[in-house]
Amino acid sequence: MTGFAFSLLSLPLLSLAMPAREIVPMLTLFGLVLNAMVLLSVRGSARPLQFLPLYAAGLAFTWPGIILLRVLPDRPVKLLAGILVLATALLYLKGRGFRTGTGPVAQAATGALSGILNGLTTFSGPPVVLLLMGSGAERDGFRANLSLYFLALNTFSIPLMISSGLIRTDLAVECARLSPFVVAGAVAGSVAASRTGQARFRKTVLIVLAACGLVAAAASI
Repeated sequence: MTGFAFSLLSLPLLSLAMPAREIVPMLTLFGLVLNAMVLLSVRGSARPLQFLPLYAAGLAFTWPGIILLRVLPDRPVKLLAGILVLATALLYLKGRGFRTGTGPVAQAATGALSGILNGLTTFSGPPVVLLLMGSGAERDGFRANLSLYFLALNTFSIPLMISSGLIRTDLAVECARLSPFVVAGAVAGSVAASRTGQARFRKTVLIVLAACGLVAAAASI
């Protein structure tokens, strides 16, 4: 529905039964399907040329994030990310958000943070969500630009994860088996988004973002 939150909600829940080194590649594969579906539903609203610094920095910093995934314990990282996401979303809900603009410097900084988080936790969404929220993006443009950016990260990340041994044949087969459920959720979310007004959509995004931060932080304690 929002164009993000799949990984933010799935990773803490899956962490109860699986290690992060299996969850992150699995969610990356699912993300390829999800983001393609969301983008198809609002493809006319994507503006990739306006966000080239974001794309460049996000792709460049994904590989360092993958390296960190192999060496760092994931709980402290997820706890910090969850707290930051929750705090920022609550500020926006209280009307204390800030307009970041979409200049090259803001985009590059957002992309760098997003890329590292993408490789390390798949939590690439929050920095970009805040960038787009601060710029006042409308509903379809918000979902389209998020999905196209995530699709680029997914496409770039998968070969790196294969070469690093994080994506294996058995994991890919398991993802294929579960993919119908992911597709069904994406279709339902797209229908819900198309029936939601601009003001309600913005509030929904912030509530979902706050919930994701809370879940991520709580699961890491």
